[in-house]
This record gives sequence, structure tokens and C-alpha cells, in this order.
Amino acid sequence: IPISTTVGFLSHHYNDRQLLVGLLCIGTLGTLLLVDFSDFGNDYKDGYNDGYWYSVGPSRYVCGIILEFCGYQAAQSVVLSILSKVVPLSLAKGTFNSGFIATSITTLARANGDVFITIMGLVSIRQLLNLLAVPSVLLSLFSLMLSQFHGHKLSV
Repeated sequence: IPISTTVGFLSHHYNDRQLLVGLLCIGTLGTLLLVDFSDFGNDYKDGYNDGYWYSVGPSRYVCGIILEFCGYQAAQSVVLSILSKVVPLSLAKGTFNSGFIATSITTLARANGDVFITIMGLVSIRQLLNLLAVPSVLLSLFSLMLSQFHGHKLSV
């Protein structure tokens, strides 16, 4: 709730595109904190990577999760705000409206995310954090790139 309140306050001073880019940067920073760079080395061992300053420990994991969750949750409200401004009037009425479509797509995306986590866990439980964080970083960077290059279409 404090994040949503802060984004609501900031929406009076910044346009939606600027808020979206800033929140995606916060989410991407949190996701980058979750990438365990010590697992990319050649000296693979069975246990946790103790002794490496660049490995993901408990404090780095908690900070990364908080930044990632807050950034992406707040970005979702900005995306829905942009959607409400650019959606055609024909999709704003009736039962099959833009709100229903957004809710359905969100539910489908969460179900696909659960399947993706399960598949990555089957691939390697030892590398699960990197198998989830690295694609998330790439998707975040792709989203940032799209919002930068096509942001003029989102400004209303």
C-alpha cells in the first residue's frame, strides 16, 4: 500500500511513461541482485558458494526480492493506467471489456509462470535462482527497451 500511495503521489508530478521506466529500473535492479554470479565460474561445488563476495546471501536475496516485488507491483498499476488511456472506446464497454481482458491475461501469465518455475526446478534445483533470475533480467531489459523506443505511443 505505501508503494501504491507513493506512485499515486508521483503520478501528479511525472507522466506515466517516466514512472514506468523508473519502476522497471527498480525491478530490474532487484532482479540483478538475485543473479548469483558465483555460479558462472568453473569451480563448481555441491554446496552453497560461501566465501565469494559476489554470491547471493540472505541479505542480498531479501533486498533483491523487495526491490523486485515493489518495482513490478507498482509498474503494474502504471501499466493499467496507460491501458485505460489508450484503449479504444469499443473495448471500454460491455462484458468483454479491457478490464476483463487484462485480468484474464494476468491470470494466464501467472499460471504460465508457475509452469516455468516447475520446469526450471526440474532442470536443476541447484541453479534454480539463476534459471529464474537471468530470463527475468532479460525480459526486464527488453521491456525497458520497448518503453524507451515506443514510449511516444504511450504518452497521452
